[in-house]
Amino acid sequence: MKVFDAEQDKVPLFKVMCQYMRMVIEIMSLICAVRSGDWALHLEALKVFTKYFFAHNMLNYARMIPIYLTEMQMLHESHPEIYEEFKRGNWVVNKNSCVPFCAVGPDNAWSMLISQ
Repeated sequence: MKVFDAEQDKVPLFKVMCQYMRMVIEIMSLICAVRSGDWALHLEALKVFTKYFFAHNMLNYARMIPIYLTEMQMLHESHPEIYEEFKRGNWVVNKNSCVPFCAVGPDNAWSMLISQ
């Protein structure tokens, strides 16, 4: 694969598609973190994804996400009991604990509740 990538390195469309696929994989890791309730993956995926907020001129997210990440990475020191709950997956809403990979963020759960 490395040889193929090196051969295609001069093709602009190949570069664009590689960047696009990388972005899709990063989005999917964010979705996976929420669906599975994986706190560590959530923080890591959001950290990787932050560059897109700057690139797409989403200034509110670009300013606030680094602050959020810093506060959440210090959570184990500032609020250890909340950190332990988050590690157990209690930062997402899962209506059916018997079905894996179906959790949603609390903001999405709230909007689904209101729309019913």
